[in-house]
Amino acid sequence: MIGWAEAEVITEDGFYLLQPLEIANSLYKIEKGYPKGEYLLIESKQAIKWDQDLDQGGVVIYHVDENVPRQTTSGYP
Repeated sequence: MIGWAEAEVITEDGFYLLQPLEIANSLYKIEKGYPKGEYLLIESKQAIKWDQDLDQGGVVIYHVDENVPRQTTSGYP
């Protein structure tokens, strides 16, 4: 939404290479199986640049629901 990265939409099963956002400006988006405006964003976090204080790297999966007004509620649903 704010333009710092554009997610590649995954539409099929497969193997995908995910580079850290800090160096490759890459993340994935999964919309299939979710209602309109709801999706998963997948990002690789590694102990480099802005995340250099991380003990170790990994994958972060964000569940985004744009249908929730102002995201003021916490937790599920």
